[in-house]
Amino acid sequence: MCGIAGFFWTGSEDYESLAQEMGTALRQMGATLQRRGPDSFGVWSNDQVGISLVHRRLAILDLSADGHQPMHSRTGRYVISFNGEIYNYKILKTELGERGSTFIGNSDTEVLLACIENWGIAETLSRIVGMFAFAVWDCHEQKFYLARDRLGEKPLYYGWLAGGLSFASEISALKVRFSSQPAVNQEALASYLQFGRVPSPLSIYEGIYKLPPGAWICFTRAEANAQPIDFSPAPESGRLKPTRYWDPREKALAAFQQPRIELLGQAVAGVEDLLKKAVAEQMVADVPLGAFLSGGIDSSLIVALMQEQCSKALETFTIGFSEDSFNEAHYARIISDHLKTSHNELYISPRDVLDVIPKIPNICDEPLADQSIVPTYLLCALARKKVTVSISGDGADKVFGGYERHIFGPRFEKINASLPLLLRRVLARALTSVSPQVSARIFEIFSNNSQSVAGIKNISAKLSKVARLLSAETGEDIYRASSTHWPEPNHILLQSQARAHFTNLSGDTTIIRNTAEKLMLLDLTHYLPDDILMKLDRAAMAVSLESRAP
Repeated sequence: MCGIAGFFWTGSEDYESLAQEMGTALRQMGATLQRRGPDSFGVWSNDQVGISLVHRRLAILDLSADGHQPMHSRTGRYVISFNGEIYNYKILKTELGERGSTFIGNSDTEVLLACIENWGIAETLSRIVGMFAFAVWDCHEQKFYLARDRLGEKPLYYGWLAGGLSFASEISALKVRFSSQPAVNQEALASYLQFGRVPSPLSIYEGIYKLPPGAWICFTRAEANAQPIDFSPAPESGRLKPTRYWDPREKALAAFQQPRIELLGQAVAGVEDLLKKAVAEQMVADVPLGAFLSGGIDSSLIVALMQEQCSKALETFTIGFSEDSFNEAHYARIISDHLKTSHNELYISPRDVLDVIPKIPNICDEPLADQSIVPTYLLCALARKKVTVSISGDGADKVFGGYERHIFGPRFEKINASLPLLLRRVLARALTSVSPQVSARIFEIFSNNSQSVAGIKNISAKLSKVARLLSAETGEDIYRASSTHWPEPNHILLQSQARAHFTNLSGDTTIIRNTAEKLMLLDLTHYLPDDILMKLDRAAMAVSLESRAP
């Protein structure tokens, strides 16, 4: 895991005459990313071309100087600044060796460069398995590439600042290049207020973009000269646009055309094989490795598969709370005792939480309304005391349908199909007009159990969500109704609204069999990269910990 940054100069001034000034800027960009890579710092520049790459290294594979970056390919054609891990690099290295490639060290970065040299960017991206963001300069063709992993585990921002194209793992590094404070992107702000996150490809600032997950983009000097980016489904001719090399929607549509597995045993065996393979790949490291353990299904399963492959007790980490209604640490302890892991617990106090809150703007880098960033940061800080890499269960709910909306969404779809829209609107108005006391009484009547009502938090908010769901007509409507903080963004921010396509399934979705699967796919393409993985990356990198999510 690392931090990357740099720029491609396209200004009218002579870059060579500004080399000293640019060198200072590059060092400042690197300094802002030190927590992402405390082990070493590297800069590569070509003053004649005006290209510069910055790298901060957190050494995970090949801890020697052979893994130092920015790194050149063996022929010298390509130079890379790479953040992340390529999990299948050993398999690719063997294949490349059979083709005549030779290697100096044992890093996955060197293998990645050899892949690009042999197969080019597009085919390399289709072959590698991992989490990554990288910048590559092609010295022969004078082309500059940015690329990001399939699901957006690693961040990558870019924009046109002070005479050139700048990029970085975090906006904080790009701020070094700001000639003045950029304007807040009103569309991004509206989306944030509605969903609690800034959706890709936007950032919170005008003119700064996130490269979308599963995409790469190529810049020539002419294209890098502040040419506008087109993110529309049907881009205008001649407009620069990221290229999607992997799209979960296309993969889902293709999968749903295949014969369905009808036998439970066959499905269980297939999932087990896939999980074992994914976990085994992500356990590769030349530094101490551990795992987050909450006691829930996701992390417990991953820890069990990890411990099965470890020759000694695996280091596991849990956050606990003094309040019984929030605390799950005892479940983690039960799992740890059963699996015989070396378990580490930290019970956090209100003071611990208050101490973290002022750090959140610097940790997250742009707005994120996910309160779990606080315990996630504290958990990462606990893990970093003993390990450099920790594996988590993040992402499982999106793949296996673990959220309430995956269960209740299809039910509301059936209810709405059987009731006239006018009646549903009357019911919705009634639900949102009652007092909290009446809300609790409604839940008590429907549940026939006052004890169950006592444990339900934010009953009025839940009734408001039910009211929105009663107006839903499609799977996308159900997703918006169940995941939004505010149904109409233009009601809270004048002259702006969140783009509908952020929560639309592009292409033909009729082949997707049911609403639950549509909702899971929307979580995979929106909530996972823009919230869950963003939170995990920022919390872990704030304490120089590499986090992996099988």
